[in-house]
Amino acid sequence: QVYTQPVSHLDLFATIAAAVMHSGDSAIAPPAHLDGVDLLPFVNGTRRDAPHETLFWGFQAESGRFAVRCGDWRLAHDLVDYKATRVQPYAMELGLYNLAEDPGETRNLADAQPERVAELRARWDAFIAACPPSICTPSDRARWQAELAARKAKLPKADYLRRDGAPGHWL
Repeated sequence: QVYTQPVSHLDLFATIAAAVMHSGDSAIAPPAHLDGVDLLPFVNGTRRDAPHETLFWGFQAESGRFAVRCGDWRLAHDLVDYKATRVQPYAMELGLYNLAEDPGETRNLADAQPERVAELRARWDAFIAACPPSICTPSDRARWQAELAARKAKLPKADYLRRDGAPGHWL
């Protein structure tokens, strides 16, 4: 089966839990609220709508990076160049893309469509406001940043490494 609607990796647990529950072999019910969606009705054709109106990704508190996908539109605040230049190693850009017309995201429409940027940004802000507080405390973040700096200092060409702050890349 090929399913072409956008889904999230969070949907996998909800779908597997639903499949187990439907098999009748499970003694434990899945949690009442899951972040993902059971995809079985979409895949088997019982439901024809999309499982998600909007999808969100991001680590805004840690890196300022985020993305919102709503229909064919994607708003992303991300690094300008993943190969991080020496001049502006952390340069970020807000990009708006119509994925139906430009799946490679080569034409940034943010300046041409400020109202759509505002709408998708409002969706992101509402999503973040509804999320529970992070389990990462300020002392955790400070300890992580110190470890990251120590690892980076040991490398001869640190400028060629990822600049997104993901841990584990400088072992």
